[in-house]
Amino acid sequence: MADNKPSAFKSAMTSGMLLGIVLIVFSLIIYFLGLTGNKYISYVSILLMIAGVVYFQIQYRDKELGGQMSYGQAFGYAILMVLAASVLSTIFSFILIKFIDPGLIDKMLSMQEDAMAKKGLSQDQIDMAMNMVKRMMTPTGIAIFGILGMMFWGALLSLITSAFTRKESTPFNG
Repeated sequence: MADNKPSAFKSAMTSGMLLGIVLIVFSLIIYFLGLTGNKYISYVSILLMIAGVVYFQIQYRDKELGGQMSYGQAFGYAILMVLAASVLSTIFSFILIKFIDPGLIDKMLSMQEDAMAKKGLSQDQIDMAMNMVKRMMTPTGIAIFGILGMMFWGALLSLITSAFTRKESTPFNG
């Protein structure tokens, strides 16, 4: 007898790729508008991530699982989806920084240095901090920290959204 149960992995990878594409398109818009590094714009990116995870969890629950999804299913699905989205968007970031606009790292470093100066740090403190930051601000370093950071925040987000998107059967609702 064939098992017609939908593949959570395949569905999550597809949804994650779509979410990754949305995040890349948003990043391109930000890049072309010259708003890279704007702290308030990064909040919009976070909102897009939240909306995407919730939307795709609900779609998976309702369309592929018949309206029932445990917390564990919701969390596992979201983690796989965030993994796919983070890998895709990290590859894009790596290509952007390594090949398309290698000077972007210098712009980001300059913005960080300005932010430290505005906070009132001494020049010695700024120099010490910038030396540490420069070691990590390579295309590879940004990719590694990007995927780790996105997975950390994605896992946290998944823990929260799964509590709201789960829908388990009870003796009262079938």
